[in-house]
Amino acid sequence: MSLPTAPNHMYLYREQTIRNFGYDDTTAVDYCFNSLGYRGREFVSAEPGIILLGNTITFGLGVDYADTFGRKSHRLIAERILHRDR
Repeated sequence: MSLPTAPNHMYLYREQTIRNFGYDDTTAVDYCFNSLGYRGREFVSAEPGIILLGNTITFGLGVDYADTFGRKSHRLIAERILHRDR
C-alpha cells in the first residue's frame, strides 16, 4: 500500500531539516521532514497508527517536534500499552 505524500509546500522539503517554516520566521526550531514530506519519522505502513489531521497547530509550528501534541500523544499511548501488557 502506498502512502500519500504531503502537500507541495511541505513535500518540497522531503528528507531535509530546515529552520523556520511557513509563518515561523523567528523561532530557532528545526523542522525535519521524512521522505513523504511530513514532519517527523518515517512511516511504517504495516504499523497500526492514528492519523492526526489539522493545521499549523497539528503540525506544531513554532515548537520542537518532541513537544507537538502528536508526538506527546504517541508517547502516552505507547506507555499505556506497555503498562497494560505487564
